[in-house]
Order: sequence, then structure tokens, then C-alpha cells
Amino acid sequence: MVIRLRDRLGDAALVLPDSSLGPSDVTNGRFVLGGGWSGDEAGRAWSIPSPVRLPHAFYRDTPPGVRLLRGDTVLPYAPATSERSARIDGWEIEDGRLWLAAPADPGLSDPLLVLEDRATAQTEARMNRETAALDAAGFVEWRTTIQGLTRDVLLLPAPATARFDIADAPAGSTLRFGYALAEPPRPGLSGRAALQVSFDGRVVWEARAETGEPFSEVRLPVPEGASTLTLSTQPLGDPTADWVVFAEPELVPSATPEGPRRVLLIGIDTLRPDHLSRAGYPRPTSPALDAIAAQSIVFERTWAPAPRTRPSFRTAITGRWPLAAIGAPTLADVLSGQGFSTAGVVANVHFLPRLGMAAGSGSWHYTDSADAGPQVDRALRWLKSHEDEDSLLFLHLMDPHVFYLAPEPYRDRFTEGLDRDGAPDRYNRWTVKSWQEDDRLSDDTRAWMEARYDGEIAYLDDEIDRFVRTVDTLPGRTLIVFLSDHGEEFWEHGGYEHNHSLYDEVTRALLWMRPPGGRAGGAVVDTPASLADIVPTVLDALGVPPEDRPPLDGVSLAASDATAPASPVDRALPIGHLMFAPERWAVVKNQHKYFLETGWGGEELYDLRADPEERHDRSGRQDAGLPAWRTALSDATGFPVELGWRIILQGTREPFSLTFPKPFTDAWIIDPEALRSRRANLEWGEVPPLLAGDVATLEARDGGRTLVVTPGREARGVLAIAGPASQTRAHAAEMVVQPGRVVRLGGAPAVVEAGVLIRPTDTEAARLAHVQDPDAIDALRAMGYLEGAD
Repeated sequence: MVIRLRDRLGDAALVLPDSSLGPSDVTNGRFVLGGGWSGDEAGRAWSIPSPVRLPHAFYRDTPPGVRLLRGDTVLPYAPATSERSARIDGWEIEDGRLWLAAPADPGLSDPLLVLEDRATAQTEARMNRETAALDAAGFVEWRTTIQGLTRDVLLLPAPATARFDIADAPAGSTLRFGYALAEPPRPGLSGRAALQVSFDGRVVWEARAETGEPFSEVRLPVPEGASTLTLSTQPLGDPTADWVVFAEPELVPSATPEGPRRVLLIGIDTLRPDHLSRAGYPRPTSPALDAIAAQSIVFERTWAPAPRTRPSFRTAITGRWPLAAIGAPTLADVLSGQGFSTAGVVANVHFLPRLGMAAGSGSWHYTDSADAGPQVDRALRWLKSHEDEDSLLFLHLMDPHVFYLAPEPYRDRFTEGLDRDGAPDRYNRWTVKSWQEDDRLSDDTRAWMEARYDGEIAYLDDEIDRFVRTVDTLPGRTLIVFLSDHGEEFWEHGGYEHNHSLYDEVTRALLWMRPPGGRAGGAVVDTPASLADIVPTVLDALGVPPEDRPPLDGVSLAASDATAPASPVDRALPIGHLMFAPERWAVVKNQHKYFLETGWGGEELYDLRADPEERHDRSGRQDAGLPAWRTALSDATGFPVELGWRIILQGTREPFSLTFPKPFTDAWIIDPEALRSRRANLEWGEVPPLLAGDVATLEARDGGRTLVVTPGREARGVLAIAGPASQTRAHAAEMVVQPGRVVRLGGAPAVVEAGVLIRPTDTEAARLAHVQDPDAIDALRAMGYLEGAD
């Protein structure tokens, strides 16, 4: 089993400096902007190098945690000041420069401007022992990102030493680590340091490192009988900014005769399984994937828990449904505890390390929207450097996500004869929506866009073929899991892209498992499956004992050797978590899919066997059996589904009360976010514009027979009352209230309806209440996750 030095920090002998900054270098995130301003020709737009480092080149809104002050006055953030289009005192940070609209040199103003940045203050405090508020072991154990690569590290600012007892290291072990100088908390700082590795006091390796260099990798044989290992650092001159890091320092034993175990998760973003040739698709998009499927266990009826990236992949790597998956242990967490080396190579902004899916991965390489080729190269480099170890790698491939810009010759492989009708190469959901609204989206353009998507699949197919062929040359036994997080809609139900409906074109997912060496002839399993089943299946395949497993919602789909299909059990599989349409939930069970809309109670029911394209809604038929489907949805989601009233408030001004003949069972204001077509992206710090309390507050009286409604600041929304039947009559003052009527409540019209209610009892808002820093808003906008031009 691999010995991780970070796991032994509690017993290590650590000697550390108090600080890597001199007194004059400590900023506490506060920068006085004096001289050095440059003005444009008109002398109205002034700029200066930004004293803080920000994750993005441009921000449409104030960068999180940053503010510019003149005395006690906070100046307004106003993008495009460099184009002199903003008012006086408007400012922005763009491409590493701070711009200010001002009539004169800001460096001569009184008082001088001050820029404050919370992130700089926090990072500066964390990187110095005297301000970190951590014991020595807690200070040394760290995680940092250098040139897009995030890794677990030991932070040993020069001069420092860390001595470990390694007497239990197996004979023939190898010490493996990366090294670099960590990125300073602000621009303008740089360091140079010397590094040494010693066994039993004898130096066996030396090197130098400078700020700005990438990680370098080292492998050293552990001398036979060695009992101590010492990592040491020394400054090369001034010790300021000499933040040396040793990345993933581990003692790796020699391979067993059986060779290492290897688990590869290949997550393909936005891939529709029915666009693969093996599914009967008319274009030859996937010859290599078809061949891989013929060696794999193919779970033909797999659903994603959501038609979008974050919740689906969270479920895939934790085995929990999307809400429970927030903060849950990942597969990497579990296998790291079993001695596996773990890594991720990812290309979607939703995989930024701070969002939690990197947990447990010693190495996490994020490159925004990288093509499959570079991703495969990075993954193969990591695998080859860990080829003799039990290992887990999550390889995320962004293709075929928008913008469908595969490299040539794949990009237009299938577009011959199709007229793009003026469509640009780059577009997102919002630009396509505007074309549609303006009647500028022709059938030819739609066909061209879908052909471009298929070209992405062809490119992806070749890169996966290259990856798998190389992996098959590595020693040991490799289990490969292929999955997609959701599909893509091409107007089958009137929409485009994903994250706005729950139909099968966006919720059916790829799930294949290729056992070590492949399975001759493969196997196709018709058992309904979910991405939640991946983790329990992998843990069974590896024989991880039950006591080492976290709670899981999925079930194992295979025997412990990952070659036998699962037992045929038609479970109720929940689907939901929309962002770009009013909230809906769905459940798949017994070859049917049932939908329920949170806000308005609309229901749909489809027989997936007879109607796989979900064209014929059965919910209005007498034999639909809707009560049973409502129960199935409640069981699958864990949310109560029951009959009751909706009262649509339209600007209520005065408190009012409703009295029922019998007690109601529950009452609430439906989350205003559930009614919106584009909800707040909570993990990026967006704040919902309206909360339930802004619509009204509720109080039950008289043993639950009377409901008192007090309007909020924006009393427009939906009041849900569970229990009353469609024939029930309630009283408000001297007025009778019953479904099917428009009445005046609190001085304004209100619509009363009877129907089906669902009340989500767990929400992203509750799970993500601590998230505040939207440090990738612009990357989200570019891909169309947030509305606006890219």
C-alpha cells in the first residue's frame, strides 16, 4: 500500500519559519494606489497594473471580495472604463490592469485610492505560520494550484525541514513527489529556494526552484533499511516568497506479481447515446466506441439524475443523489483510503477544485474547455507515471459540448450539403434562443448545428480509441467506466441544448463498464440504471469492505468481478434539478416516465416502451393511474407529493386569513426560484432576486383550520396549501373561497386552483448557503450557463 507522507504529519518532526514575508510585504489585502497611473490621450481613462491577482481577465460585475475606495466612499464598478464609456469614478479590472474613469491623474488625488481584496488577505494569512492559526502539521498540509494543476502538497517555506519515520516502508519502495514554489498571494513577489531529500541523514537529491515554474516530478529509490526521510528547504538569498511545496510525496511499494489495479472513469460531457453508430444512428460517428462497447457491459437504459453537468457528475463520483452528493465523500476519497493514487483531468468550469468534486484526488488538472486530444495526453502522462500503482483516474472530456468546434478534419465531416445560413462558429443557448425568437433559425441551420455536434463525436471517438489502446499496454488490471452526464436536445421537444427539459434526449446517459482485458462479445443489460450506481459497482468490483464505504444511494450493477449483469430490478429513478426552465421533477419506473411541475402542478406521463420519443402524454387518460405515479415520484425524490390548493398571489397588499372546515396538513410559499426560467447559480455566488419570505409569511391558527397570510415586500407568487380538496370551501372575511375562482385577497386579485403539490424538502440553496465567491461567472456566460453574450 502506498504510504502518504501527509498522513504522517502528526508524528513528523517539523521546523518552520514564522513568515515568508517581511514587514513591508504584508498587505492584509489593502493596497494604496499612488504613483504609476497612465492616462489615455484624452486624459479621462487612467490605468495601473492591478495589485491583486484575479482568476479571470474580465469581470462584468464587481470581482468577488474586491472594492475600490476613496476615503470611506466605495466607487462603482463599471466595465468598459478603458473605452471611456463609464461615468467618472467608474472602474474595472481587465487583463491585469485596473482602469478608472477620472478627469485627472488618480495618483495625485487626496485622499489616494485604496483597493481591498479579501482573497489576497486570506491567502496571505494562510501562507504564513504566524497568521495561519494552525498547528505545524495543519500548516504544512495544504492544497494549491500551479498553472492549472491542483495537488495535495506539503508546504515547507524556506528554511524548513520535515522528518518522517519510514521504518515500515516495504523493501524496494520508491519515493515519488513533485516540487515547485507556490504562486504568491499577489503579483510582484517571487522567490528562489534550494530543496534536499535525505535518508537517514544522507542527502540523495538536491534541486532548485523559482516562482513561476511548473511542478517538476521526481522518483527516488528508498535505500534498503532506511528508517528516516527528511525533506528540507533553504532560501537562495532573501527568503521572501520562498513557499516551497512538495506535491503528493508518497512511498510507493514495488508492484505485486498480479500487477496494479486501475480504475478509469471516462466522463463524456453532453454525449447522446443515440448519436452513436451502434444505436442505429445513420452517420458513422463512433467506430472505436462501438468496438469498445462490444467488449463491455452496456447498461442500455441508464438515466442521469439531472440534465446538467454539476449534479449529474456529482452523483456519478459519489453514488449519492444530487443534493446529498454536495459535500459527500467521492470515489477518490474512498479509494485514496484504500491506498490508491488518485487524479482528475477535467475541462468544464463546474470542476473547479473549490466546488468539491476534486476531493480525494491528489492531483486535479483543470483546463477550461480543453479539447479531447490534450486531455488524453495529460491523462496518459499521469497514468504512465503511476503505472505500477493501484490508481483511480477521472478523465473528463468536454467534447461534444458547445461550441461544436472539433479540430479539422472532424469539424465539417458531416456538414457537406448543409447551408449554415449565416450562423457563426461560436454561439450559445442564448444566441440560439434569440435567433428562434426572431424567426432567424432555419431548418438548414439546425441541421448544420447537429452535424457539427456529430463531428465532435467523431473526433472524440478517435481520441478515446488512442487512450484505450495505450492504457491496454500498461501492466495490471484496468476497469474502465464510460459515462455521459446528459444528452443534447435538437428541437425534439421545441428546445435546444440541455438543462431546460427532462425528456430522454437530455436525460438518457451513457454507462458502459469494460472489465480488465475486455469481455468477449460484451453484454447488453436492459435493467434500468442510474449514474448513482457507478460508485457501488466499482467498490464491489474492487472488493472494498462495507465498513470502508460511505452511505450510498445507488446500487451495484455487477458482481465483484465486474463481468456479470445486475439482477433485473425496475427501481424508481428520480430526475430533476433544472436551471433553465421552471422547476419540474420526474421519475422513471416500470418503462414509464412521470413528470410533475412544482409551480403549477402540470403532469405528464409517457410509456417509454411504446413511445420512446415521449410524444404521447397519457396523463389525461382514465387508466393513467396518476395517484400511483405521484407516490412513485415522492418515494424516488423523498419530497411529499399530495393534493391541495394553489393560490396565485398578484400583488397582495394587506394581511388576510383563510379558514377551512377541516385542518389543512401544510402550507408554504412555493420557492420563487422554482417559477423562474433561469434560476440563480448558487455555487457561483448568485443571489436569488426573490425569496419565499419576500412573497409572504404564513401562520397557522385554530388547530390548523385558519391560515394567516402576511404579504412581504413583493407579494407576487404562489401559496400552496396541502389537504383541501377541489370541492372544499374556505372563508376569507365574508367571502367564500374555492378553486376555479378569481377572488380578492388582501386587496388584490388572486387565482385559486386545486391540483397536485410537490414540496422539495431539501434544496441547493440550503446545501450551498456557505458559497459566496463567483470566481468563474464569465466562463459560465461564455458557455451559456448564464444569460448574456459570450
